Amino acid sequence: MLGHVDIDAGGGWGVEADIRHRHYASDDVELGAMTIERYVAQFRVAYVLSAARLGGGAAAFGQRAQGDVYYGPRTNRIGLIVSTGNEIEHVEPLGVLRTPVRAIAIVGRQWLASRWFLSYDASVHEQGALYTRRRVNVGLGTRF
Repeated sequence: MLGHVDIDAGGGWGVEADIRHRHYASDDVELGAMTIERYVAQFRVAYVLSAARLGGGAAAFGQRAQGDVYYGPRTNRIGLIVSTGNEIEHVEPLGVLRTPVRAIAIVGRQWLASRWFLSYDASVHEQGALYTRRRVNVGLGTRF
């Protein structure tokens, strides 16, 4: 189940709120997030505060900061994302766990032609002592 509200507050400001409910065989998880963002000229900055609660227990909080630069005649962009905090995640075969998380990523999109673009990201995501994921993605997309 998901609920989402997105508000254009004017002057380059935006606010979003999300609430989710996930049901697993072992327990239920309630998730919420609040985002505030600001666009100034070709720059965007955003901050996200998230909370998750497992089965009515204590909440786990996380936060993410993101900065983007838009450039060129289209919506080309490059951005940096930094995340930290705690997450509640379903990890097989262990079940639902609360783990500390740290992550950093570079993301972007580069238009090649009027309908074609490259999207890319490179990230490092530490999920507590469970694992560290290093990832590089490059994709080709089209606008219909």
